[in-house]
Amino acid sequence: YYICPKCKHELDTTDHVINGKWALDVKTMGSIDVKPGAIVEAVTLVAQNIIVAGDVKKAKLQITRHLELCKGAAIDLGRITMCDLVIRTGATFVTRRKLNCRKIDIGGTLKAKLRAEEQIVIRKGARFTGELYTPRLVVEDGARVSAATYLGSAVTGAQQEPRNAA
Repeated sequence: YYICPKCKHELDTTDHVINGKWALDVKTMGSIDVKPGAIVEAVTLVAQNIIVAGDVKKAKLQITRHLELCKGAAIDLGRITMCDLVIRTGATFVTRRKLNCRKIDIGGTLKAKLRAEEQIVIRKGARFTGELYTPRLVVEDGARVSAATYLGSAVTGAQQEPRNAA
């Protein structure tokens, strides 16, 4: 087991699977997998990795590594703190809020304003609409992209977005 260096409490390192209704906070150094049909109430989920195929619209998510969104996931992307974002094949999401991540991997459909510190990958068969701010963009053959794109190291860090960005 692991001990928190600050508070000296034992840390949970187990992986959790959520099926059905869930109304308890979870804090783990492991992963949380929210299965299809699961409904997470207004609780806080904290984990290194969270995979969502159920309904977490009311939950507050804090992810230290990556968030994977599957087909059927119901989520408010604006209520999330995360490092990396993965949109799996078949998943569709729209958000008006700007998403800030380290890395973003899109395999499904996404309409958003994205800022990635390292890179954005848009996979074969994926669709993206919106704005992209990243130092590195990878678009595979067969991906569909309709976006204002701002590339290079100038779009990360303390630099401001261009004023004419819509």
